[in-house]
Parts: sequence; C-alpha cells; structure tokens
Amino acid sequence: SLISAKYMTSKTMRSTLTFGIFTLVLTMNIFASIYQATFSYNTLESVEFLSGGASIYVELDTPIQNDSLIDVERDLPKVDPSIEYVKGINTTISLLQVDPSAKLTIPSEIFAAQIQLIYNETFKNGSEYVFDFMIDQSIGKFNEEYKPSASEEYQRRYSHKIWDLFYNRTRFNKEGEKDPNGLPTVISSNPILKPGDIFNITGLFKPPIEVIVLANIRQYPFSINSGFPILLVTPDLLPFLSYNFAILPKYTNFLVKTSEDFRNGRNSEIANKIETFFNGNESILIKNNDFVAASAYNVWEEMLEQVDFQVRTFDFMQIFVSFGLIVGAIGMIIIAIRNVSERKREIGMMRAIGYKKSQIILSISLELFILAGLGLFMGLINSIVLGATFARLYDWYLIIPIGRVLLYTGVMIGIAFLASIIPGIRSSRITPAEALRYVG
Repeated sequence: SLISAKYMTSKTMRSTLTFGIFTLVLTMNIFASIYQATFSYNTLESVEFLSGGASIYVELDTPIQNDSLIDVERDLPKVDPSIEYVKGINTTISLLQVDPSAKLTIPSEIFAAQIQLIYNETFKNGSEYVFDFMIDQSIGKFNEEYKPSASEEYQRRYSHKIWDLFYNRTRFNKEGEKDPNGLPTVISSNPILKPGDIFNITGLFKPPIEVIVLANIRQYPFSINSGFPILLVTPDLLPFLSYNFAILPKYTNFLVKTSEDFRNGRNSEIANKIETFFNGNESILIKNNDFVAASAYNVWEEMLEQVDFQVRTFDFMQIFVSFGLIVGAIGMIIIAIRNVSERKREIGMMRAIGYKKSQIILSISLELFILAGLGLFMGLINSIVLGATFARLYDWYLIIPIGRVLLYTGVMIGIAFLASIIPGIRSSRITPAEALRYVG
C-alpha cells in the first residue's frame, strides 16, 4: 500500500505494473499446468518399468499361525492360472535412532520404520531377477553412474550393480567408500533417508546396530500405502533384530507376478480372488479359525490413485492461482482509468484538432493492449522455461498441455481487451471544453 501510494502517480510505474501483472499471472497459471501435465505423464509412463515385475502385492495383518493349512508361495498360484510367481517377505516394525548432531532430513531423532528382511533369493530365482526393482541414487562414487533418463537396459545394469553390493554384504565407511571394517548397509524406500545417512536400528532387548544407507529404491510396492519408511536389510542384521522378527519364518507381505498385461489386464480381478482366498467364507483359514485380514493391491491402480490425488491437489491449488486473473483484471482496469484521468487535456486537444471518438478509443486501447501483449508473451516464455527447468531437474519429458495454455492465454487476452477498451470508451466521451479546463 505504501509503495502504491508513493509511486502510482508515475505513468512509468503504472505501465510497468500493467506489464508485470500480465507476466506474473500468466506465468503462474501456465507453469502450474505444465508442471501438472509433466508430472502425471512421466510418473505413469514409468510405473510399469519401475514396478520390477510385481503386478500385485499382498499384506496380511498377522502371520498365518497354522502352516499346515496354507503355504502361500505354493498355494496362491492355484487361485488363478495367470499367477506366475509368489514370494513372501519377513516384515517387522523397529525404531530408528539418529545422532542429534547428524544433519539428516528426518522427522525426529527417534522414529518408527518398517524393516523387511531380504535374502538373496527374495527377488531372484537363481541368477535371474524375478522382481527387478530399479535403484535411485546410491552412495559415494556409485551415484555418478545414476542416469534416470538413460535406457532401461542401462538402468538395469546400474541397479544390478548396487543390488550385488547389497547381497554381498559389502560394507561402507562414513565417507561412502568400501571398507571391510565399515558399516552394514540398508536400502531405503523413502527419500527422507538418503544414501550415506547413518543411524541406529534398535532391537528389543538387543543393543542398537549402526547402519548406513546404500541406496534408495525408486518404486517399491509396499511403500505406496505405508505410513512408515521401509528399510530393506540383509540376514546378517538378524541377530540384532531377532526379537523383532519373532514371526520368523512366517511371512506377512507377498509379491505376486502375473502374466496379465500390466495396465489393461485382469490384475484387479486376480487381487480380489486373492483376498477371497484368505478372507472368503470358503477359505480354509476361516473354516479352521485361523483368521487373517488380507489386502491385495493392483500396483497400477494404486499408482493411478496416487497420481490422481496429486493431480486433484494441483487443480485445487490452481484455483487459487487463477484468482490472479481476477486481481489482474481489476488492477489493469484501475491503472488504465487512472491513465485516462491524467490525460484529459491531451485527449481534449486530440478531440479539438479533429480526432474522432473511434480514433481516441483506438489510441488509448492500443497503448494498453501492447503493454498487455508484451506481458503475455513474457509470461508464456517464463512458464515454458520454468517447466523445462523442472523437467530437466527430474529428468522428465516436458509436456506442454496446449489446451490449457490456449485457455489461459485466451482469458488473459480477453482481460487485456476489456481493460483497454473500457478506459478507451470512457476517454472518447470527454468533450474538448471539459478536457481543456482540467488541470492534472
């Protein structure tokens, strides 16, 4: 308010504000649209590749007590002929403790995490990866090889190299270098725990074990709906967590690979069959009073829901950004009317020497429309440059939603037209006698 009161009397300042309003409002609206479209496209396009072959994942609230009733890895493929492979994972909840002096992006010094015990054969069948999860950033010099926009084959080679370090129990020191006397490694599914971060995993009635994060996994099915960070650990940490893993050797989490098309196949139907297998009235578990609550999820649909939620969030935020259109329109009209009021003598002289009303309207409107047009052009360029910068930052393909860009540009052109034509019409009604008496 103070700045406006001091400088709004300056015609140069008003012209600058006119230009700035259009540049800023259009930049905000189009950039929000570009970011939303780019995020949605790149996330969904990579889901199948990053799923690592896991079409469905299953979570049990408690382990099956009577192993003689059901062997999930053996019996689940009988539920549907499309189920090719099932693998169980031991899971527990533990506490992570961080040195207060460590500069880590974590919620607090002590917080809970889900620990999953990964054996060499958990994701592999012999030497072949059945569940081929891709690695994101990794520790030390290995991260130099991380290229998320490279070919799928390159990303597999990079990921397998990191997985081999993990499976071979390779230890690293605090500087991120291989060291036989270093710390055991874990893989994190959550970006708040980054490669090189060091913390303690606490066991019940056991001394804590200090570990270092080897890498982040790019998309891990169990982390989609998990409220906890998930850490993958190797069996050499089991002695420190044995009381936590009291459910061993029983599983509560399962990965399921099917032969169905990842996006358009019958995976949702199969997931329903799996839930019926555990929870249905005809389930052998129900009949023997060994009840477990099982939830089976189609990875593609779960990711669709996540992206859809974020898109709706972007849309909601963009509603507030779009209020800038209204503010911009009002600001433009006020600035334009102020310009006309201060130019009454000039307009009166133009009328006195023979300018027609239509020429006055054109003269006033054209001046404002050119300023607005320059603002629109700069706003369009700014939003595309910002979108390209973010796409480059995340190694995404840049997607420009032409429909929305044309919509917002059209709305701003309409506002520019109204903001310029209204003062033009008002100025054309000024009589020479009235204008020449004006002292401004």
